[in-house]
Amino acid sequence: MNVHGMSRRSWALILAASLAVLSVGTGAAADPEETPTTGPPRFSLKLGGGFGFLMGRGGDLDLLRSHMEYEYTSRSPAVKAEFDWDPLSWGYNVPVELIIRLKPYLGIGLGTGIFTSAVQASYTKDYQYTWTGSNWSSTDDNHYETARDFKIRLIPARINLYLFCPLGVLTVYSYGGLGYYWGKLTHSASFSTELKHEYRDSSGYSSKDEDYDERTIEESARRGGLGFQGGLGAEFRLMKNLSLGLEVFGHHFNNLGWQGSSTTDYTTTSKNWTSREGWRPDDIKSGSLEDKGTLWYQHDGSANHEIYVGDERNPPIFRAKREARIDLSAVGIHLTLRIHFGRPF
Repeated sequence: MNVHGMSRRSWALILAASLAVLSVGTGAAADPEETPTTGPPRFSLKLGGGFGFLMGRGGDLDLLRSHMEYEYTSRSPAVKAEFDWDPLSWGYNVPVELIIRLKPYLGIGLGTGIFTSAVQASYTKDYQYTWTGSNWSSTDDNHYETARDFKIRLIPARINLYLFCPLGVLTVYSYGGLGYYWGKLTHSASFSTELKHEYRDSSGYSSKDEDYDERTIEESARRGGLGFQGGLGAEFRLMKNLSLGLEVFGHHFNNLGWQGSSTTDYTTTSKNWTSREGWRPDDIKSGSLEDKGTLWYQHDGSANHEIYVGDERNPPIFRAKREARIDLSAVGIHLTLRIHFGRPF
């Protein structure tokens, strides 16, 4: 059949027939008096699974990533660096919702679910430089290594207003509403630093200083607050009490005021050697520090950016800090399975 060669009259007949079929199908589903046993059931349980893209990439989590990337990739030839830290760009979404149909075209949903995401990061930096004078030389050989693991979790308690458009075995719908969201951020990190310094002069004197710092951080922060969500979907009735669908969703949760706790374990070792005395006894210190309070984002110029949990009453570690903003807003898509039950309209 030549589609482009069809007359306008043929297209008009096809369109009129399609509209007639749709009107008959929707009219039959919408009139409870004519079809008392074939209308939509009053209750349904919607289960879903899919993924969503974080629109703000975690807020200050991505700001920290971008500054560390600049710090580790925009350096002089004396610095060798490797940087592996992808943005927090997507996560898994699993919703569960009980839908109460008030009318064939109107319903209320009461639901919860979970949205999770995670990202790992690792970066290293080696710095080697030698200074020379008229009768002396000095060499620095430094190594920095960092590994991080960020995990986020978002659990809502939400209420939605549903609008349904039945089209025979196919139903198109939209929804929107408010919710209270519980967010959690978990951060695990390990930092390793090696600083080596050597000195020599023309008199034959030389010295070596070596400093090692190993520390691990475990911290978590939580924040609850209002958010909102919405979506569009279409589902196909597989059988009387079961539908399979596809849904586009979105939710908004972007807040300050995260509160949490942290634990830092550390070990520092200092070594010193001179040509006159040899190696001195190592100076080793270790311990554990615990803190709790607000999740902060510190920004000290172009470098030294960090995110951490700390008590506001303690002396600030850095010159400039503010409350961290964690943005877990997302849009995405998931498959849905809806189980219908209860007396039909």
